[in-house]
Amino acid sequence: MESVIDKLTKNINESVEKNAAPFITYIIGNNGTGKSRLLAKICELYENLKTSNVHSVLCISNSITDRFVFGDGHRRKYLGARNVGNAIFKSSIDREIAKYLIRGLKPGKTVYLEQLWRLFELEFSINFTEEVKRRYKRHNLSATVDNRKLKNTTIEKIIDAEGRAWIGQIIESGIEIKKITLKQAKYLNAYLGLNPEVQLFTERNNKKLSYSELSSGEQNRIATALKIIANAENNTLVLIDEPEISLHLRWQMDFHSFITEIMSEHQNYHVLIATHSPVIVSEAAKDSETDAIIVLQPANLQTTTSNNQLEYIEYKSKNSESFGSCEELTLDLFDTATYNTTAIDQKITEVILDATESDESIQNGIRKLNELIHKTGVSDDKVITIKEAIGLIERYAKGMSI
Repeated sequence: MESVIDKLTKNINESVEKNAAPFITYIIGNNGTGKSRLLAKICELYENLKTSNVHSVLCISNSITDRFVFGDGHRRKYLGARNVGNAIFKSSIDREIAKYLIRGLKPGKTVYLEQLWRLFELEFSINFTEEVKRRYKRHNLSATVDNRKLKNTTIEKIIDAEGRAWIGQIIESGIEIKKITLKQAKYLNAYLGLNPEVQLFTERNNKKLSYSELSSGEQNRIATALKIIANAENNTLVLIDEPEISLHLRWQMDFHSFITEIMSEHQNYHVLIATHSPVIVSEAAKDSETDAIIVLQPANLQTTTSNNQLEYIEYKSKNSESFGSCEELTLDLFDTATYNTTAIDQKITEVILDATESDESIQNGIRKLNELIHKTGVSDDKVITIKEAIGLIERYAKGMSI
């Protein structure tokens, strides 16, 4: 059996080299099975290849516990939550999101921002803090930025006179993203790279809110979309770690179609997603082109301590035809029975019917039912039913042997 890394790279290369489905692979498994480490391993694998059809690797996470290498590399773009090696500076979040918005204002890319307006039904605008306004009035534009970013140059060499004059205007009044021209976007992108203090605002149905006032789930959803829109191209590998963080159930249900729509204008791409969410995976399983659900099996060791061990992780590969309901998927892949689930009764019925086919089916059926007893959330009355089913199969087997 090929290793899980070989399986993942096979899926990625199929999409990137041949523009062939599946374009999205899901990795699921219990904590400690190595999901986040696998994403980091795949990133570094493609980062270090001398030649590859993968031109860029986007490493996306909304948690500071991701395993990605911090910072950008040859192909790698770190788009995680950390602003520095192991932390988040909340004061810079608005500026980072503003940067992604402005980077989306490029020739050929504005179509993706139009997708964003449709997806979120939000308008975005940029304002600057009162401190930035005071510094600009008292001194000049260079007084509004982090001078460490200027290094051995000046703001005049980075932004021409026309650009500096325009930025001075928007420092005073702010500006809606939709009103920024492609030329102005270049000026603003250069200016934001010097780390001025920015305030990002959103507007929906004539109600204006600062970005920080949005729910954490909506912030994460917007951030994920913008990171992809600003950076994805053809021949891109997108790695997303735990996208379900803070997401409302409805947004988890929409996640697969949400990612599919964002990437719809691209070709030769692959998206690799590590998740704990059965809802995200079950919705993905509806897609007939989703035949790439990788289920990591619990290892003897509770944690994966080195990259070498990743080669030996046991896994199962599932496809969209393997599941019926979300309940069934949760039971089979996440080893958890939801409250009052009918999936257990369905499983018992299937096992009993299969057991009539052969001696091997009888033994497999008893094994499956014993495994079912130990899944999380199985109620006492279901355990009794399962044991009765085992007894029924054993009596049937005994009668067959007489």
